[in-house]
Amino acid sequence: MIQYKLGDEKISTDRLKTVLSMCTCEMINEYQIDLDNVSGNYEFEKVRTENQKEYTTIKINKKEDITRKDFLTMQKHFDIDLDACYLKINEFTQELKKIKYKVAKNKTE
Repeated sequence: MIQYKLGDEKISTDRLKTVLSMCTCEMINEYQIDLDNVSGNYEFEKVRTENQKEYTTIKINKKEDITRKDFLTMQKHFDIDLDACYLKINEFTQELKKIKYKVAKNKTE
């Protein structure tokens, strides 16, 4: 259904799954929700300190940020403009209620 809603801007099922799994939020307290940023795939990277000690860290691969592009495409088609922000609970609820799944019929004339 999501692919149909995206029209000509098709996103594969696997990429949709990746984007949707990154759309997370956290209830900070009874009044606020923190919406996480959706961007890139996490990958491990080996890093050396100035003392030549090596450790492994996690970073976001921004070079191939297809996930971010897919997220923005989905936002556009569902008329959503929320990303990496703090919202009051009532604002979050209002935004959720705005999301509707409605496919416009093609008018051929």
